[in-house]
Amino acid sequence: MRSRGASSLGAAASAACALGGALTKGNAGMSVTSPQFFGADLGSSEAFYYIALGTTVLVTLGVLNLLRSATGRAFIAIRDSEISAQSMGIHLAGYKTLSFALSAAIVGLA
Repeated sequence: MRSRGASSLGAAASAACALGGALTKGNAGMSVTSPQFFGADLGSSEAFYYIALGTTVLVTLGVLNLLRSATGRAFIAIRDSEISAQSMGIHLAGYKTLSFALSAAIVGLA
């Protein structure tokens, strides 16, 4: 990935605008049924809060666990200095693609 900073943000935003209208029916929006978990109706605000809280805790623990792994150390090395990370043998394009896919997956949960 050769895009950095604002240019990668612009590319992601333009892709979301181009694809978002077809998937979500634009301003009309999608109709969503109330969620069910093992047959129990979770349509109340309190149930949604606990689902969101549990998901947030699990994702946070997963990301903290990832940062302690070799992949996380590579992410931190790339964040600190791309040149020194590359000189240590870290494949920049692969890890940048992985970080983009992980962030997209986490945002997709929202």
